[in-house]
Amino acid sequence: MATLLREASHEAVICANTRAIAAQIGIRTDAVLLTQEAVAEDMSVPRQALGQQPAWSDVPFVLLVAPPSGRSGRAEASRLAFLELVPNSVVLERPLGRVSLLSTVGSALRLREKQFEMRDRLRELRDSDARFQAIANSIDPMVWTALPDGCHDYFNHRWYEYTGVPVGSTNGEGWNDMVHPRDQARAWER
Repeated sequence: MATLLREASHEAVICANTRAIAAQIGIRTDAVLLTQEAVAEDMSVPRQALGQQPAWSDVPFVLLVAPPSGRSGRAEASRLAFLELVPNSVVLERPLGRVSLLSTVGSALRLREKQFEMRDRLRELRDSDARFQAIANSIDPMVWTALPDGCHDYFNHRWYEYTGVPVGSTNGEGWNDMVHPRDQARAWER
């Protein structure tokens, strides 16, 4: 299978056991292709490695299994247990055609790439927000934003220094409590 994947321009690393799989997950794994025989080993080590991944990461697994035999109930239970153990997984029955394998692995790899793109976008948003916070909190004027319904969703540090109230206490409609009681209705209306 590794040869087939490499011929299709996919990098493939052969792991001798589930500990080696866990080690690869810690490096950068785009997808894991397992055989039913490998799952007979203790999957708690790879599962633990998956649990240590960042929240955005969801490594896809493809499990290749033998077709159901006379003991299909037992095999079915084993496959369902695997799906519970590794939620982002696909189970394929062998013998498997080349196109089926390559399309399944290719699909898993594309979805994994989308995860990395989303990670990068989240980093960009965090960086952008950090720059905004640095600017908004370094100027003397009070800066705030409001939603169309009049509820406020952001105040810079200067607002809290001026009002003397705890951070977050004026979010939503709470900002209007800072306005003189005679002016509250008019401020809210505007």
